Amino acid sequence: MPKPYSDDLRERVIEAVVAGASRREAAESFSLSASSAVRWLQRWYDTGNARAKLSGGSTSPLEGHVEWLLALVAEQPDLTLDEIVVAMRKQRIPGSRTAVWRFFERHNVTVKKKACARRSKNGRTWRGHGGAGFASKVCLIPPDWWSSTRPPPAPAW
Repeated sequence: MPKPYSDDLRERVIEAVVAGASRREAAESFSLSASSAVRWLQRWYDTGNARAKLSGGSTSPLEGHVEWLLALVAEQPDLTLDEIVVAMRKQRIPGSRTAVWRFFERHNVTVKKKACARRSKNGRTWRGHGGAGFASKVCLIPPDWWSSTRPPPAPAW
């Protein structure tokens, strides 16, 4: 995408029109299209400046719901992305799992997966109970099962 014209050029075109030239004459004298001069003057009359608008980038529709989304994760930190999307749909907030993931990445929110979110690829797992004070269960690999390719240590006789 081409760069916008400089603010200095825009100001000179506006000054020429204020001094008495028509918009088309000012555009021709500065080697511009007449439509550019017309748009710059219209913007100058409307807002008081003719600076170029910011270009590039976009904003996520989720940015309008920052407080709600961050509060949701603060009160239930173990929600999955799919569960967050379901909660958003209940509130009639549009969005997908990818959009939610990108939103949390932009806001530096990391959500850790549950300990038993998926099975081990290398070996069996079993649920052991956490110690005192632990409400959640912890996934552990049974001590008699080796999930690595190395053989177990020789028994001590």
